[in-house]
Amino acid sequence: HGHLDAIGYDLYIKLLNEAVLEEKGEKVEESVDTTVSLNVNAYLPESYVTNAAQRMSLYKKIAHVRNEKDTEDLYEELSDRYGEPPEPVLFLLDVALLRSLAKQCKILSLTQEGKQISIRPTEFDLDVWQDISEMPGVKLRVVIAEDPYLVLSLREKDDPLAILCEIFKKYLKISGNKG
Repeated sequence: HGHLDAIGYDLYIKLLNEAVLEEKGEKVEESVDTTVSLNVNAYLPESYVTNAAQRMSLYKKIAHVRNEKDTEDLYEELSDRYGEPPEPVLFLLDVALLRSLAKQCKILSLTQEGKQISIRPTEFDLDVWQDISEMPGVKLRVVIAEDPYLVLSLREKDDPLAILCEIFKKYLKISGNKG
């Protein structure tokens, strides 16, 4: 109980699961904690969910989104309980899905500055990123540095969340076919 209070429930469960896998002799897959910093208003407005405890509970649920089904389920739950979600809530669901996809692609961070988004992968597979750069409407360039990264250039009409989700879905499809 003391350990749980000190490190928090989520981290405690993660560490416990890793210890069980190690004890069984199974490989513990290293997880990437992806940070997403995009120019979108993604939050649960107080006017939409008035109770602070319910908002915190929903933020926790949203943080555990893993796929499109989870996003759709949360959308339905929010719609049923609170009415049609306003734009910031829709953006929050999209950001949660994007973060999950980026995490699966082992992306450390997504950072937007103006019309450019830096994509910092933990591992850089030039072949995969070359294929992705050939997607229609995707203007992607590689920045060669000590830790190479990519820069996605957006046009005025581009939806950064939708484009990034498509990029990471393609990444997972290509890299899954390679391995």
